[in-house]
Amino acid sequence: MDQLPRELAETALDGAYVQVSDAASGLDAGDFLLPSRCAGWAVTDVLYHQLLDARRALRTFASPATGAPDRDDVSYWRPFSADGDIRREARRPPSTRGTSGSWPRPSARPS
Repeated sequence: MDQLPRELAETALDGAYVQVSDAASGLDAGDFLLPSRCAGWAVTDVLYHQLLDARRALRTFASPATGAPDRDDVSYWRPFSADGDIRREARRPPSTRGTSGSWPRPSARPS
């Protein structure tokens, strides 16, 4: 399986997260509770989901695997099965609105 060059991956992730940060920094408190384009999810739910994804990516980059990959970009999305052992992070938190609402409003990204 071909590896994406690290510099290209970092540039792509930085660009994506800058756009999310810029969009979120322009929201006021009421905007976070508005419905998103994801059915049943408010804006704050989507942002919290993206935060969890960013944390997962940071952990992944900080702990490279020693062996060959056992998944590709297609098989990664197949249903997970580990005999009922579901990792804590894979479960949806009981209240994303309550959790994400407890954090201070995002500040503008420094230039």
